[in-house]
Amino acid sequence: MNNNRIIGYLRDKLVTETVEKFKCLDAEQIEILLFRDTCNLESAKRQSKKVLKRITEERQWIKREDRLYKDECYKYYIEESDQKEHRVLLNWSVIHYIVNHPYEKIYQMDYQKSYGILIPDLYLITY
Repeated sequence: MNNNRIIGYLRDKLVTETVEKFKCLDAEQIEILLFRDTCNLESAKRQSKKVLKRITEERQWIKREDRLYKDECYKYYIEESDQKEHRVLLNWSVIHYIVNHPYEKIYQMDYQKSYGILIPDLYLITY
């Protein structure tokens, strides 16, 4: 196997692991998290579309939800959930935090975990 195939496989694996970690992401969120730092904006958008198409159609590692309107992004997920749109909106706040605090690490991220007296939508522990 040549180096380009290995690099492509590892990138596909990283995209899959990221979708699994965040539960549900749309195409723009994946582009911001994984492709924006590697190239310019147009190339990042084109490359992310190509990779997401390969992962969903050829390899079938993740699933894609059909969009209702032409101007909205596809949503990618691994496990079926009723709250895909809600998760995508919550993930925007996490992505905003990651982009604005690049030197901080997220140690724990929980969605709707019960803490007895309250159930927050999103719970982050960072350092």
